[in-house]
Amino acid sequence: MDQQPSFFTKIQSFFKDGVDFTSIKKPTDVLDLPFSTLNAWNPQWEPFFEELDLVSIKDLAQYREPLVLEGLNPDDTNKLAMICELIFWYMTQIAEHGEGKKKIIFLGLGNAGKTSALTALSEKYSAIKELLPTRGLQRQNTNILGYELVAFDFGGQSQYQDQYFEKADMYFTGADMMIYIIDIQDPDRYEESLNYYKKILTTFEKYNLIIPVLVVFSKLDPDIANDEKLNEQRLELIDKIEKISSNFDVGFAVSSIYERNSIENLFSLALKKISTSGGIIQELLKAYTKDIKARACVLISSTGLVFGSYGETHQEEEMLKNSAAYLQNLYLFHLTTGIQREDFYELNYKRNNLHFISEYITSSDSGMVYLWVLTTDLREEVLGIRKFRDDLIPLIDLFL
Repeated sequence: MDQQPSFFTKIQSFFKDGVDFTSIKKPTDVLDLPFSTLNAWNPQWEPFFEELDLVSIKDLAQYREPLVLEGLNPDDTNKLAMICELIFWYMTQIAEHGEGKKKIIFLGLGNAGKTSALTALSEKYSAIKELLPTRGLQRQNTNILGYELVAFDFGGQSQYQDQYFEKADMYFTGADMMIYIIDIQDPDRYEESLNYYKKILTTFEKYNLIIPVLVVFSKLDPDIANDEKLNEQRLELIDKIEKISSNFDVGFAVSSIYERNSIENLFSLALKKISTSGGIIQELLKAYTKDIKARACVLISSTGLVFGSYGETHQEEEMLKNSAAYLQNLYLFHLTTGIQREDFYELNYKRNNLHFISEYITSSDSGMVYLWVLTTDLREEVLGIRKFRDDLIPLIDLFL
């Protein structure tokens, strides 16, 4: 093809070399290509798939029976099916909505910390003290961890709330997700915040806007992070919110403008919820962790964007994510001093037989991307990740 359509660029690396793409004129044409043209396809599988009467990417993406074929590794065949579903979803979304930017809406009561979180992430710390309450709707194009997003910050004062609901179809339509902020240091307004949250979700349902939601407990600053009463209140709020949110995919996070990693983690969670390929990255990390008998794995960029993570325990997963963020910041500082870039580096605790290993994967819009492994077993498989890297790169390119 002399000039490929722009929508095809991000998925081309899923396909084998030498595939004829001359028939691709519009997004849905991609779905008619045989799934045997994908890198994830093994020609030795052909006799097994012939019996299923499946040929195209669309066929396999819409196949709803368990893909269990005797004699074949289900991890490999399921990966093929997931990639077909990913391409199907991505192409149909472009066909219906175009290649527009992601729209995230920020809601919460006044002074909940919405604007401060955005400002902190944009590294405008000096401006935080000067922030005035958001009046009405503020719209801005925001670069979040390397991604251009259209962020809508809705002022939380009561005089503005009615405006949103009166013109909900205009304000909320087209949103990809909502981040709802609750000030954890303001228990007197918990009930008011829950009522506002419930009213928002009721409005979403009225307009059939069932989008992912991330509820963030803001102002959980380092000096109160371990406060027992505060954490009990947070757990009670989570229980109430889950009951209110039964029809929505809801997640939870905490943040503090004094803890940069908490802000980055907040937006990493948000981006993963609206990611095109986040689910497959998560499954690959899980399979890879188990395959090499590691304790945890995380895929993270130099800007702090976590593409995915998996751990044998939640504690090990969180330890690796936080360690990777801090160690990468240290590494980036060292680069500024003139030290040459390394594609592999590690931190060893010999007495504990514990190893933090990092290997460069690729560069993306969000910076250099590294795979981090927490392991007690320094086997050759940990270092030999070429095949795994080849699987990850197209998924990173298609993350949003």
